[in-house]
Amino acid sequence: MKKFALSILAVSSLALTACGGGGSSEAVTGGQTNPTTPVVKPNQPSNPQPPVTTSQYTGKSAVINTKTNTDGDIVAISTDNINTLKVNGKTFTIGQSGISSGTFSDINQKDLHTVISGTHMTHAKYGFVRDKNAQMEYYFYQGDQTPVANIPKSGVVNYTGRSTYACEKCNGEHIKGTSKFTADFGKKTLTGNISNERANVALNAKISGNTFSGKNSAGTQTEGAFFGKNAEEVSGIYLNNGQAFAGAFGAKK
Repeated sequence: MKKFALSILAVSSLALTACGGGGSSEAVTGGQTNPTTPVVKPNQPSNPQPPVTTSQYTGKSAVINTKTNTDGDIVAISTDNINTLKVNGKTFTIGQSGISSGTFSDINQKDLHTVISGTHMTHAKYGFVRDKNAQMEYYFYQGDQTPVANIPKSGVVNYTGRSTYACEKCNGEHIKGTSKFTADFGKKTLTGNISNERANVALNAKISGNTFSGKNSAGTQTEGAFFGKNAEEVSGIYLNNGQAFAGAFGAKK
């Protein structure tokens, strides 16, 4: 494991159309006026640019280089397929038809190890991907984030769910556990706890729009977002530089 460090994209285009006009004139020959045929320029067909589409599923990932043991980066991620993780210039399949799990799908292959959330989440997906060849690890969350206008302005909501956890002393094991959160939308705070057989991790964050981020007194940092039409779910990642652990979580009302 290693230390981590913090490290999104809007494009628009315009369509331009063009059209032509025409006129008429008269010529006089031998004292007689002979009208000329008006020259009409054909309308030029418009050629609008295709609209720029944005990915439906967005989130963030902690990118960890286990070979160099250098600081990790937290980067924005997006995809048009909830079952595809696009990060660090690579694409990973994180869901397959015919394979489902209520808790986690844990698949450890020769080149790739994935621990992906199951059907306990409806609007988001989170988990862990280890690229063994590149010696890279990715802790991530992504999904259909709640529109900012739909985030409650007041009230307290409790969320319960699951979590993943990995640490420097875990010998490569990825440990599953639970997660609990309380969002106070009036105070714009989120507090919670990650619990498993190895650790209990307290998390707290400030809510900003449809996302949240923060760091507790022990140095554990968390970033995440609300998902679903009306903030039915929360999902995010957490990490601690000094104590060398990290993970991801997801919970629902």
